[in-house]
Amino acid sequence: MTEMTTGTMRILHCVPTLGGGGAERQLACLSEQMSKDGASVHVAYTRPGPNFDRLRKSGVVTHELACRSNYDPRILWQLLETIQRVRPQVIQTWLTQMDVLGGLASILTNTPFILSEQSSSKAYVGKWKDRLRLLVGRRAFAVIANSLGGKEYWQKIGRANRVEVIRNGIPLSEILTSTRLPDDEAGVNPSAQVILWAGRYRPEKNPLLLMRAVPEILSECKDAVVVFFGAGPLEGDLLSLAERSGMGRRVRIEGFSTNLWSWMRRAGVFVSTSVYEGSPNAVCEAAAAHCPLILSDIPQHRELLSDDSASFFPLNDPPALARSILSALRDPGQLKRKAEAAYGKLSKWTVESVTGEYLSLYWEAASEGRSSLSESMSAGHLGG
Repeated sequence: MTEMTTGTMRILHCVPTLGGGGAERQLACLSEQMSKDGASVHVAYTRPGPNFDRLRKSGVVTHELACRSNYDPRILWQLLETIQRVRPQVIQTWLTQMDVLGGLASILTNTPFILSEQSSSKAYVGKWKDRLRLLVGRRAFAVIANSLGGKEYWQKIGRANRVEVIRNGIPLSEILTSTRLPDDEAGVNPSAQVILWAGRYRPEKNPLLLMRAVPEILSECKDAVVVFFGAGPLEGDLLSLAERSGMGRRVRIEGFSTNLWSWMRRAGVFVSTSVYEGSPNAVCEAAAAHCPLILSDIPQHRELLSDDSASFFPLNDPPALARSILSALRDPGQLKRKAEAAYGKLSKWTVESVTGEYLSLYWEAASEGRSSLSESMSAGHLGG
């Protein structure tokens, strides 16, 4: 009896780190669910992070790759060794470093691989790494994009093989069972309106936009508190602007949080100021937590939601953002209606449902890989 008939699937995920980013979080959730569904799941990475514990507790086998830097050639050799030991039926690569190195290792070992596209065209500006990623990606069995923008990017550059859109999976049951953060634990008054932002402190996430809107928001709404969660190169700028605002503890710049869903259930609104996205995990998770959404008016947000389920503001316009937040907070009835509509639209994309889509594609890749191997072996035999 073959593995194909017994339903066992061996998968190797390759990711640079297990940090707190959206791609890493999505990988951890999917790997855990794949393991629950009976797959043999392995994850190769170079550095641990906040998502490591989830993998460790779920029975996923992890393989840490030693390296001195992101460009250490030993990463490729260790990937090749890992593939030889694990003998995966399919490999999935995550983020640029592993799209290149994991993709090369897959090609060199004749293992089908699938590339994960977590962003859209604006994330790529034609650097040598982007061009190399495209070159290797053309050899993938398929590209899985989490948004239409990601799919369009690969189609525009002449991607020869298939490109599938599979939305990010939402850990819905975990979010719904999370409890609203108590006021004393949050450090806010019971009447406080919490304005929540979460993501990487990077230019594409645009956290400084909300910070520039803070003076107008907090001067108009006396019981409001603005809380940022994340990490990244703009943290120093955020802290400096927060200090200059003179608002004290009404503006808080926090690090990565493992308690974000409880904050979402406490918040009055969740704000996303992104310049571009793939499919934003934080927005989807806030919707699952029934937290009202204030979103930058970009295609990736509009792809998920519309005016009946979120409030939108023009990109890079702090006064417009302030007005949008203040208007929303003054109309709790409308906020609740939009939050319920957003939940209805996005809650169908659970981790469980999208895992099934991934596994279905993996079986196709594994089947094609077996067929290709049989053909090459037959050709070699006939040639001999």
